[in-house]
Amino acid sequence: MTMVKFLLIFNFLQVEACLRTSEKKLPNLQTCTRESNFGKKAENDAKIVGGITAENNQWPFITRLTIGFDDGQEALCGGTIIDNNWVLTAAHCCDGASWINATFSDLRVSRTESKEYTFRASKIKKHPQYRASTFRNDVCLLKFNEDIIASDPDGDVQMACLTDTLPKQGSGCWIAGWGMTSFDGATSNRLRQATVKIMDKSYCLLNSEYPSSWIKREMICAGNLDNNGDGLTDGGVDSCQGDSGGPLICGIDGKAALVGVVSWGNGCASEGFPGIYSSAAYSSTYNWIRRTVNPKTTNAVNRALDWILNLF
Repeated sequence: MTMVKFLLIFNFLQVEACLRTSEKKLPNLQTCTRESNFGKKAENDAKIVGGITAENNQWPFITRLTIGFDDGQEALCGGTIIDNNWVLTAAHCCDGASWINATFSDLRVSRTESKEYTFRASKIKKHPQYRASTFRNDVCLLKFNEDIIASDPDGDVQMACLTDTLPKQGSGCWIAGWGMTSFDGATSNRLRQATVKIMDKSYCLLNSEYPSSWIKREMICAGNLDNNGDGLTDGGVDSCQGDSGGPLICGIDGKAALVGVVSWGNGCASEGFPGIYSSAAYSSTYNWIRRTVNPKTTNAVNRALDWILNLF
């Protein structure tokens, strides 16, 4: 049996992958197209700890990634369809990978769904400023030769919407994945989802036990707010091992906006340690995604500004 590589980083940090879910379901949000995500001007208009099982077609843009390594081990991550030929995931999911397979239209791991299909990534492109030691710029783009959207004859597979709008403090957003349902527990057989609250950086640092130097500007804290008044964010809902790279989706202007990807955290759904997500809406990350998929969308000035922003 092939052993699973769970991508543990240091003794204190554990790459996220468990979903503990709340009872709120993903609302009926509009998906996007290649034109809306990568036109001249982009439109900006459950294994989850504490989660519930996702329903059919509720996450049409999510994909399950199997990552293969030279030593024969494999790892599980999530990803999000953002273009007919591209998927966004976490850079730490791409570290050391010799190949990555993406399975689409799939809700259950233990059996082959009648509609699911799998493609192997032809290109793996980590963010050029990704730093494994600090999880800065923890995003990775996967390119596929096949047309992901057109390969689904029923049209159920769709892409999420890119945005450069950052959600406000307390906004309710959603996560999903096949990762562990508890820290060091078993992975989920079925896709699970959960509702989380967005925290701005000041709230996150004030109400969590993370050192201030760990939370960078291109990261997002999300989980349960401090509802019991003890000065720490509540536990109970989070992503966990196996959910890494999966989407953080917020409803913006009625659209399923991809705001971030599951990145890291301390344990899963622990009090005082909300999940940390790499922001896909942060300006330099958003611009890197757009120019990588469609180089015509940004110019040299924007590329220089993005490079300067990542120095801080």
